[in-house]
Amino acid sequence: MVKTPYFSFRSFILLFSSLVPVFCKTSSIMCFKSIVISIFLVWGLPAVAQGQALQNKIQVKPKSKSVAQFTVSQNGTKASQRQILKTTSKKGVFKKKEKEVISKNLTPAEQLQLSSQKWNFIFGTSASRSRDELSDYFGSLNGSLAYQLNSKFLITSGIVYEYLAYKREGDFLVNEDNTRQFGVSDLRIGFSMPRSINLPELKSFINFSGNVFLPTSYNSRDAGQYYAMNLTANMISFLTPKLLLSSFGSILHGAHQFEEANATGTALNSPLGFRIGGSLSYNLVKDLTVFGGYNINTRYEYSNGLRTIQFFSSGVQYALNSKTYISGSFFWQDQFVTNDVLFDDDNSFYAIGIDYIL
Repeated sequence: MVKTPYFSFRSFILLFSSLVPVFCKTSSIMCFKSIVISIFLVWGLPAVAQGQALQNKIQVKPKSKSVAQFTVSQNGTKASQRQILKTTSKKGVFKKKEKEVISKNLTPAEQLQLSSQKWNFIFGTSASRSRDELSDYFGSLNGSLAYQLNSKFLITSGIVYEYLAYKREGDFLVNEDNTRQFGVSDLRIGFSMPRSINLPELKSFINFSGNVFLPTSYNSRDAGQYYAMNLTANMISFLTPKLLLSSFGSILHGAHQFEEANATGTALNSPLGFRIGGSLSYNLVKDLTVFGGYNINTRYEYSNGLRTIQFFSSGVQYALNSKTYISGSFFWQDQFVTNDVLFDDDNSFYAIGIDYIL
């Protein structure tokens, strides 16, 4: 039997680290091509290899009908059980242990994209503040909905309401200073294809998802945005019974009426971008999980070329029960090439949140 080679996580890390200097030193065209190639290598080749391996297995047939009958009669119930497990795995039904790891290590929003129930709804609220001593407290209310058409396809949607929770002067829930900054966000409508590709040799599987964002927020309408969309490939890997790796690559696209994203012209719209990164989560005790992640977002801006932003996050998540999750996190984001120090106060934030799964 010929073995099919697969890219390991180590290959992903080497490829990812080799891209970092490219972002800073190469031309914009080479940077653009490098990200496309990296996404293809990380997710495309394992998918092709897995498909070829399955095809080879299907083409293998017993030498004779009597041999096949003898094999079935000898194995009996065990063979039937193996076939059932194989079938359910192809349909996207998780094994019990995998479900437990997913429910403890992934956020409710990530769990929603893997759900096997007909209807799913998540309601959440969060509050955040930057480390700058003059910063205000910001809050958000969000709702996400998923409907399962079949075992391989879900329709998803979501919307967020943002508000000023507390001003440093002592005022609560005051949005009048900038009414266009707060309010309803862009309406999200999308799909999810859970466990589209299984990689049992790597104890991994790959999901595909996509979203379209409609310009229902003031900011998007001010920017003249017609729509925005993304396509994402996400690989979930079970490194140990308690340690889970989630890596992803995304393509982002937007259409706009104007090049400027605001009236003053200090920010520019982006018609195309790429994002790549990953996160690790470890279940410390029964209901407590710690996590950390890093990703790089490269976007092309009108009249400005490529701009690369890096994002780091870490925190803890605690499950009060199977439906309620509390989280606390720290995150930092800044341009890849910047004059600010690492974890600068203006670019570093704290956040707490609670999510309830209906």
